Amino acid sequence: MNPIPIRYSFVEKLNVMNKIAKILYGVNSVLFILIGILHTLAHYADLVTDEIRAMLDHTAIVSGIESSIWELWQGMSLLMGFLMIAFGLLNLSIIYRLPKGEFPPISSSVIMIAILLTVLVVGYNYFSFWQVYGSIFGITLQSICLILSLRGK
Repeated sequence: MNPIPIRYSFVEKLNVMNKIAKILYGVNSVLFILIGILHTLAHYADLVTDEIRAMLDHTAIVSGIESSIWELWQGMSLLMGFLMIAFGLLNLSIIYRLPKGEFPPISSSVIMIAILLTVLVVGYNYFSFWQVYGSIFGITLQSICLILSLRGK
């Protein structure tokens, strides 16, 4: 006995695509928040030591102002963590405010992919494999979300 093929209507397919796109968008948003929190925790746990401070106890002229490299590094590191948290929260607010049946904004997905591509390049050149593999994972999720959103609109 042959199974009867299940036929889905166009609207049912759109609903499934919409749910998947929203889930992927939300997952990436939450990942930005978690990575921002982990970055900030690692900053305080591992990067604020007397040894590192001694290594960075120099000054440089930045924008015409003599600045402590230690303070610049601390500020940039903390900003990175907090900005990742804020970016994730902003994207969560976007996805939760979407009307039922509306796909995630294409422009937001493109921006998220651009940020993740930047993380990929910077991670490859200056950091570790975690940034590289994490950004590839995020780009994959967000690209699927973008494709679904493009097909659904």
